[in-house]
Amino acid sequence: MMRRTHVSKSIRLTVGLALLAAALLISSPAKPAQAAGLSPTFFCNFNNQIIETGTFPDPNGYPGKIILYLVNQPLPNGQTYNEYIREDSAAGPGVWNAVAYVTISGCPAEISFKDGRCNQDADQAVAVYPDGTGGLFMFPIFNSAGFTPWHVTKQFLANYPARSTNYVIGQKYGIKLYRLTNGQLQVQRLKVGGGNYDFVIGGNCGI
Repeated sequence: MMRRTHVSKSIRLTVGLALLAAALLISSPAKPAQAAGLSPTFFCNFNNQIIETGTFPDPNGYPGKIILYLVNQPLPNGQTYNEYIREDSAAGPGVWNAVAYVTISGCPAEISFKDGRCNQDADQAVAVYPDGTGGLFMFPIFNSAGFTPWHVTKQFLANYPARSTNYVIGQKYGIKLYRLTNGQLQVQRLKVGGGNYDFVIGGNCGI
């Protein structure tokens, strides 16, 4: 995690606004909700909302990189409120456009992620992003947070063509990447509660 002092003025403002938004979201509805009962999806309209934008100096940046993790707060209906700052695109040499955004853990699958990832499953144990050049970034997910990604290039993928059986072409950070007999790719990672999370990576993922 980068120190907050390295964050641009816009994102520093975001930190304050985001924390204020979290306080309002969490404390304001809580009392009437506890009396009336909140639905399991009460806060889902806040899921993946962008709070603010800015820039961030990072010579080793890449799209999708989480540079700050701000809030992890249980909600009164059993969901969890999270805030992140994520690098979005290059703004110049060593400088990245960044966004502060909210996620609500525990929303149903139809609440889609709007951060550019290819898989939209609520129980995903790995998030898959195109790298813009025919390769992939694959972030292992734990407690709704993304960690250091495994990056595979277009050339790496080209080195492993389809065979008569499915086979593992690589693995890292608990993530396994398969080449299927039909030429598609499938990512797999163990879920926290047990069992495997599997996702077949289609052509809409930039490959």
